[in-house]
Amino acid sequence: MSERRGLGLRVTDRPVYAEVGDVTADGNGLHIAVRMIGAAPDDAVLELRGDKLIEIPYADGFRITAMPAGRWQAWVRYADGQPAVRLGRHLDDVVHKQLAYQFPRVVAGERTMMPHYDANNDFHVRVTR
Repeated sequence: MSERRGLGLRVTDRPVYAEVGDVTADGNGLHIAVRMIGAAPDDAVLELRGDKLIEIPYADGFRITAMPAGRWQAWVRYADGQPAVRLGRHLDDVVHKQLAYQFPRVVAGERTMMPHYDANNDFHVRVTR
């Protein structure tokens, strides 16, 4: 018996997107370029949500330095009074980004930061000792 597979299609209608651009690393941490679709990034704040909340203001992207160990979800608060949106990559044709995109690991102090996508193409940073 043969297996039949169909074409999958995911349609998302969001007024604002926070798209990951280039992710670069140096000895101090990660720099994440972000492209906002539907909003200006000027006053944006990156919210890293894990065991606590870490906020990083926008300055030509976001710079993440040494953080506590854990798995951190990345959200972008783009305007006061508006809900934060997930930082991810949704506007390209790559389905399994967690396999297709391999980001640099960063050792900052005694911590290693490993940025990655999940199965929903949302951006995370895993930090280990």
